[in-house]
Amino acid sequence: MDKMNLDKKRIITISLAITLLIGLVSLVILVQQQQNIRSKATSLDAYNALDVTDNAEKPLQYKDENGVRTYETKSLDVKVRVRDLQKLIDETQP
Repeated sequence: MDKMNLDKKRIITISLAITLLIGLVSLVILVQQQQNIRSKATSLDAYNALDVTDNAEKPLQYKDENGVRTYETKSLDVKVRVRDLQKLIDETQP
């Protein structure tokens, strides 16, 4: 009887371990796919449709990191103006 219970426990333990392993692999794959979709969603046309300037109307310098622009300024007085509305609309449509 003890041997039969021990075999059932082993089978259950192995089944749980395999299920957890499959779940972990699936989770890693899904997380990577979500990141790939997000990186494709940003387009330079949307950025080029905007003018970002300081309070003296001087264009701000930016860094482009992985398709995301980061503007650097010491002032909190920043102006964002839509230069090309059609580009902006085209990029936001699904």
